[in-house]
This record gives sequence, structure tokens and C-alpha cells, in this order.
Amino acid sequence: MAINRLRNNPIVILDSNALFMPFQFKLNLDSELLRLLGGYEIIIPSSVLTEVHTLSHHEKFGSEALKLARSKPSPAWYQNLEAKLLGFNDREKKNNKKLTVDDELILIAKKLNGIVVTNDKVLLKKLHDLGVRTISMRAKKYLKLNFQL
Repeated sequence: MAINRLRNNPIVILDSNALFMPFQFKLNLDSELLRLLGGYEIIIPSSVLTEVHTLSHHEKFGSEALKLARSKPSPAWYQNLEAKLLGFNDREKKNNKKLTVDDELILIAKKLNGIVVTNDKVLLKKLHDLGVRTISMRAKKYLKLNFQL
């Protein structure tokens, strides 16, 4: 998709556990992303917002993560594009099951050539196998950009 060619900064897609990192590990997410990438545009898919909203009632730091998610609205160009990216044909699988949050993250990352921030080992493995760039936590102190060879 040509959308990322129109942008100067990389597109960073936050998974729900990325929104918990600042509170669990006392990590400044913005400064770490700035250190790694220079400039960037953050996208938080609506499915991730829904997941964080659900987690906010049950998880430690849930309400803080939800506040953080709401303080980082996705760019207007993405809000208009998300419905097209996750249209009916993509949202529905052959057996009429809805895509999981992870499946949607993968789809968005591939279509936008985005970088996914997550610590979810299963999701990281899937993303690496598909050649999607990722950022994950290292040593509970900083973020690391993971490259595929």
C-alpha cells in the first residue's frame, strides 16, 4: 500500500501490552520510541482499545493503560482508513469467525508496513515469520527494534 510512502515517519502500531509497559516497568514509551526511530506516528487499532478497555476492569494498571491509549489518538488519516483495511472480506475468515486482535494487528502492520510494539511472544513469533518489523522490551529497561534477515 502506498500510504506509508506519503509519510515521513514510520508507523508504530501499539499492542495492548505495549500500553501497560510504562506502568509495569517505569518505561517512558515516547522517549524510547523517539530514541529508536526519531519521529513516528502512533496507531492504536480500535480492537486494541476495546481490549484495553476490557482489561482496565481486571488488570493492575488497567485504568492507567486505558488513559494512555485515549491520550494517543490515532491520526485522522488512519481513522478513515481502518474500516477499509479491516473490511468485511478481511474481517471474516472462511468459517465465519471474526479475526482476533492479533490477526488484525498483523493485517494492519502488513498493509501499512508498520512496526508493531509488543511483548507477546506468540505474536512476536508470528510477526517475525511474516517479516513484519517489531519493537519489544529488553532487560525490563528499554525497547529494542527487531530486524528480520
